[in-house]
Amino acid sequence: MDFLSPLLIPAAAHIRELEAENAALREARGVRVKPLVWLCHQDPKDTSEARTQVGSWTVWEINGSAYCYGPNDTCGKPCEGGLEAAKAAAQADYERRILAALEQAPVTVGEAWQPIETAPKDGQMILVCLPRMMNLIVRARFDTVHGYWLHDYEGEGGVSRYFSLHPGDVWMPMPKPPRALADAGEAG
Repeated sequence: MDFLSPLLIPAAAHIRELEAENAALREARGVRVKPLVWLCHQDPKDTSEARTQVGSWTVWEINGSAYCYGPNDTCGKPCEGGLEAAKAAAQADYERRILAALEQAPVTVGEAWQPIETAPKDGQMILVCLPRMMNLIVRARFDTVHGYWLHDYEGEGGVSRYFSLHPGDVWMPMPKPPRALADAGEAG
């Protein structure tokens, strides 16, 4: 075990780096990667394998030392902490490969929240999200006569209350109403 000790510390640090990178990618892309499904083999004993569309990972333990072997690996990498640590290393590597292949889908205009500084000030109704108020979403419009924003939070159904916008607030155009409501509005 002593000859492997210099390899164990870098392996643990590498796993932490992969997990941090994966967390940032998941956050940025808004996705999760399914966990690997491990199949245990009886021969050789203490060996598990996970097969996926992007490759296979094998983990095993010999004489108290755990190893992980993934796609394109030339030999098993030692993992301090036993089989569970080897499985965690395989999962981190798998997630990194999947997340690295993804990119943010293009957003069409009108579907994304935009910085409040870009909100129209022509009197049209918009939705405003206020992160400082636990992501409260209100209808709002800019009062072109008086030069300030009005919203309907705590209102009597109309857009009538003055409020201030802050950096970090975001807006988006009002969505189209459901078809049945739009048809009723056209008929009435």
